[in-house]
Amino acid sequence: KFKEGDKVSFVKELSIPTSVPDRYQGRTGIIDGKRGRYYIVAIKDNEKLKKFIIQPIHLRKIENK
Repeated sequence: KFKEGDKVSFVKELSIPTSVPDRYQGRTGIIDGKRGRYYIVAIKDNEKLKKFIIQPIHLRKIENK
């Protein structure tokens, strides 16, 4: 379970297909919302902010220490 504003890392689960390009593997983003059981993740690509709809199995929460 993620809340809006949580920092997450995109880690591709190879057994489940995803539409996110491979070059975003390991990048961090912020949860921007929820759509059904999927999460909207905002990932910064150079200077542009891109939003992806990703299954939660491909996301890992980053703990703030």
